Amino acid sequence: LSQMGVELSTTDDSITVQYKNPDGLGEHHLSTYHDHRMAMAFSLLGSCTGTLTVDSERVVDKTYPTYWDDYRTLNVSA
Repeated sequence: LSQMGVELSTTDDSITVQYKNPDGLGEHHLSTYHDHRMAMAFSLLGSCTGTLTVDSERVVDKTYPTYWDDYRTLNVSA
């Protein structure tokens, strides 16, 4: 998030994210670290910005192989 320009702070057990208009977020290529949760969670942010790509769309195959097909059917706009 911070690499996209989101201001945040962390503690041992929390993350506080400051609001930022999605139009102001920068482009980012997300490393999922082979974690389907990263790809799916950040895809929602990508829906708002149009500036996010993931390193491997296939990372979701183990738990939700049709995720990207279903995702593309959503009517999402910023």
